[in-house]
Amino acid sequence: MLRSALTAAPRRLLSSPSPRFGLFHGRLRAFSCHVALTNPLIFHRTPQRYLRRPYSTPPQPPPKSGELSEDEALARIERIEGLAQVFHELPNTSSERLATSYLLICEILAYLSRHGEEAPAYLSIFTNTAVPPDSDVARARKAIFTTAQLLTGLLSAVPDTAPLRKQHAKAFALHGALEPLLAGYDGPTEDLQAWMTFWGRGQPIIVELAGVLDESRDTFLELPPDVQA
Repeated sequence: MLRSALTAAPRRLLSSPSPRFGLFHGRLRAFSCHVALTNPLIFHRTPQRYLRRPYSTPPQPPPKSGELSEDEALARIERIEGLAQVFHELPNTSSERLATSYLLICEILAYLSRHGEEAPAYLSIFTNTAVPPDSDVARARKAIFTTAQLLTGLLSAVPDTAPLRKQHAKAFALHGALEPLLAGYDGPTEDLQAWMTFWGRGQPIIVELAGVLDESRDTFLELPPDVQA
């Protein structure tokens, strides 16, 4: 029953016109953001052309057929919070906790990388710019922080003696580095410096954890044939 809920709920709440944006179909697009997330431009001054709209995402052409609009992408990642109860009902020693954490990271990276070549400019705004609390960027920060809390909570519940921790020691070591950062931060507010400090430390851990889980995904996640690589 839990397995059915785990697969049905994300597809119902997070589904989109294109399967490549589905929670269980997004890996290839999600991990295209490794380059964008580590691009030095993220800490550069925001390009002037984006200062015209500093509180929303960079100007984009209309979405291609089957792709999410800006509003749809933001609503999608905000809905993840509603799946918390389903996720936390997974057995504490089940590899599904690792799989679900991996898929949540995919959602974070897919959202942050969705601007393609413009991702570094968006990430500079996301990381460094003061924004009103009701802006798209503020909402995205909160949603991504909440999603990071969920994936960390999933792994925290795995007992220290569980074989899963030994089998995926590197992933759990990164989880151990991320957990205190989340515990010591109350979440995005209008305090820009606190956000920059948190995200500056947390982002590299999330990206590295994504890479580690991606390398070992075949041991805990069965992907549909159309996204296996």
